[in-house]
Amino acid sequence: MRTASNHQYRLLGVAALALIISACGGGGGGSSGSTGVTGGSTGDSGGTPTGTVSYALTVSGSSQGTIVSNTGGIDCGSTCSATLAEGTSVTLSATPQSGYTFSGWGGACSGTGSCTLTMNSAKSVSATFAAVASNYVLTVTKVGSGTVTSTSGAINCGSTCSATLSSGTSVSLSAAAASGYIFSGWSGSGCSGTSTCVVSMTAARTVVATFTSSSSGITYYVAPTGSDTNNGRSLTAPFKTISKAVGVVAPGDIIEVRAGTYSTNTMITRPGSSSGWITMRGYNGEMPIIRNANNSSPTIYFYHDDCDESVIGNTSGNTDCHPFYWILQGLQIEGPTSGSDGNAVKIDPPKVKLVSNKICCAYADVVKVVRTGNDVEILNNEIWQDSRVGSNAQGIDIVGADRVRVAGNYVHNVTNIAIYAKGNARNPIFENNLLVNIGDASNGHALMLGQSTDSYRLVDGSYESYDGIVRNNVVVNATWSCVAASSSQNVHIYNNSCYNTGTTTHGSIFLSNESEVNQPGANIEIRNNIVFGSANRPVIKIGSNAMANYSTLHIDHNIYYATGASPAPTFTWDDYGLYNIGFAAWQTQTANRTAAIDSSTVANPLFADISTSSSTPLTLQGTSPAIDAGVTTTYVTTDRQGTARPRGTGFDIGAYEY
Repeated sequence: MRTASNHQYRLLGVAALALIISACGGGGGGSSGSTGVTGGSTGDSGGTPTGTVSYALTVSGSSQGTIVSNTGGIDCGSTCSATLAEGTSVTLSATPQSGYTFSGWGGACSGTGSCTLTMNSAKSVSATFAAVASNYVLTVTKVGSGTVTSTSGAINCGSTCSATLSSGTSVSLSAAAASGYIFSGWSGSGCSGTSTCVVSMTAARTVVATFTSSSSGITYYVAPTGSDTNNGRSLTAPFKTISKAVGVVAPGDIIEVRAGTYSTNTMITRPGSSSGWITMRGYNGEMPIIRNANNSSPTIYFYHDDCDESVIGNTSGNTDCHPFYWILQGLQIEGPTSGSDGNAVKIDPPKVKLVSNKICCAYADVVKVVRTGNDVEILNNEIWQDSRVGSNAQGIDIVGADRVRVAGNYVHNVTNIAIYAKGNARNPIFENNLLVNIGDASNGHALMLGQSTDSYRLVDGSYESYDGIVRNNVVVNATWSCVAASSSQNVHIYNNSCYNTGTTTHGSIFLSNESEVNQPGANIEIRNNIVFGSANRPVIKIGSNAMANYSTLHIDHNIYYATGASPAPTFTWDDYGLYNIGFAAWQTQTANRTAAIDSSTVANPLFADISTSSSTPLTLQGTSPAIDAGVTTTYVTTDRQGTARPRGTGFDIGAYEY
């Protein structure tokens, strides 16, 4: 190739000759009527225009991203050089791969924006991409009264109970009990005992700090090698059975259960107090197995005569009966293989906490909370079913209890409804849970407010649930809905992420009237959710008579998607004979019939991970349309990992902030 420095005089002469020939109408029969010259050659090769100087532009460094030009065909990746005419203006843009960021240009370019060059010489450009540092959330949950702090100051819980930290960060946590309490130990993320808890942030972590009242403060021990004739107050003289220990405790006491398998049906009848909670837990991080003995009644049953239905009756409405102030922590509890009361854990009285347990395998509901079980908290447990399950066996079944909080649990392989509250339940909160592989062909709602309760049990109003909140939950694989609401009033469904839900029946979001007293729902909000449904069923289905007045239905700022559906996604509204309609038709209907048009988006949400083995599936890629696209709400102030919302310019849609 001739260059400008050595052959400018020859090229200028040839170019001038070409101009003269062109002005005279062409020469030599050329079809275009012009002659092109590049470096002294003639003809049209389809590349650089003839009659001009050309220069090479070469780019490099694209193994973690793509570099493209607005002219010349560079797409590097694959095409990393081009020959361009002298004076050509070319703009290069760099796009990083997922997990990387563009650090900047080198060579003929600089900075981090797009780069514009004028081709007056051969040029080389390099692009540098850097891996994005992974950040993980550390969440501290407290049981009892005290403070947890980290040496870095990121955690001061107290008030700041979560922090986003760089991958690989080592965090040291210390606990200080409040007056009248003692720090009784850590659980979760490999921490145990009462000394400093050190957590390595290679993934999202949750640590539980338990503080117990020092008003009594007797610690009892249970071990398979113990004896119930011992006093149970030392590791060297433990009780043998759990029943013995729960029969002697008083407010403020602790039961430390050593590793091993205990075959028992334990009825807990001795309450703690508001200043003296009773805790039964695995000793020093051990996970004892408590297995059902008689195969028909609950493995662990919290019971008090004052809370018995024969005492409170069916006409007095909800009642707090006799608060229990009990904590079960760090235990594996297995239910029976038969019986209508065949629960792993059944709770009648108020003020019971289940924290960081493994609870499974019941013939009936794994965890049952009845009408008098107010203010129960079910936190950070793993809950699942196995082959012993009966035909009416939910994961967590709440019937009529008020202010039950279900948070941070991993619920999986439940072949019925995973978590629901009905029977006049008031103020239930389902948040930050991960639900995987829920349901079979005959049932399988992942999360549900309301349903159907015997009419004589509806003693606190006509709605199945009141003022329920479902937020920041992740659901992967459900045969029925991701979230359902039936015959419920004041429902708030915010920032949930659903994937492959509604695969066999109903839809990924399902509204219905299943009440025995035919009570339609009222005041339902569905906002900031990602609903990635299946091709088989609609992403939203509204059943017959689901609401008395659809002007109290608010649906907006969600993302809908479904692969393989035509049109994708679809919507069904039984009351108006609308079946599997497309999004445009759905928007028209919501504009005419609900509080406002559904201003949601149909788009691939671009999940970063859909693996069912991940503890944080359905996080977002950096290019997700969910980022900063949600509506601001006071119902959701953090994401599933404890990150404050919003993290960017607006709330992200779904369970995670990017």
